[in-house]
Amino acid sequence: MNDDPQYRAMLTYDIEDYSQRNNSDQYTLQSTMIRLLDLAAGAAGLGLLDWKRQPQGDGEFVVLPSSIHPARLLGPFTDALSQAINDHNASSQPRLRLRLAIHAGPIHVDGPAGSPGRNAVASGRLVNADALRAALRSVADANLGMIISDTFHADYVGQGYGGPPADQFRRIKAKIKQQEYVAYVHLPGYNVHAVPELREFDAECSEKEEKAEQPSQKHQVSVGGDWYGGNSYHVSGGGNNFAGRDITITEPGQKPSS
Repeated sequence: MNDDPQYRAMLTYDIEDYSQRNNSDQYTLQSTMIRLLDLAAGAAGLGLLDWKRQPQGDGEFVVLPSSIHPARLLGPFTDALSQAINDHNASSQPRLRLRLAIHAGPIHVDGPAGSPGRNAVASGRLVNADALRAALRSVADANLGMIISDTFHADYVGQGYGGPPADQFRRIKAKIKQQEYVAYVHLPGYNVHAVPELREFDAECSEKEEKAEQPSQKHQVSVGGDWYGGNSYHVSGGGNNFAGRDITITEPGQKPSS
């Protein structure tokens, strides 16, 4: 067994509203999901034999072989997957809607009970991001919702490897199980920037709100023993006085001297 982490691309996908389906539909959706994922992978030339797959009932976690460049998960693969799901839903029931997370990073590929590592955890967290769920709820006709990690976006989107251009992704902030992530949401065939329900998840808005919540650094000023509210200079008496009284300015948080 190799305990050394290896840099790998990884996928996590999950069937939307799976728990709301009856037993028969769940069985059919599982089968459909695997079939369409395999079809898309074959169309994109992503060899399936070396995929390390971890079934999760309503989805899968997949670690791809090191021979597959991470950027190949965008473009041909996601295009083929989106088309395959759309074609299936146009002629078959039950309807399949899929959430897909794409990430890459160091990971222990062969762990005792799967593939451990914080990057594996991140992939699993992102597929359940509220922003991705909100995007699919808001765009009822969309059958595939994608989310990619901040690092994957920086390394592979808009870098000449193909796939959707950078302006088709929306930067969001996701908080899942005590962890916060910055990621990018994409809805193939739809303008994700035209989804007002995602405003509350926009990373830029979240950062502005955090800054607004920070307490202001007010200075304190003492004039003749009365404190009005701070960098500290002491001016007293003599040529620089105010009504003959001492003025002391202190740093925020510093107790005034008596």
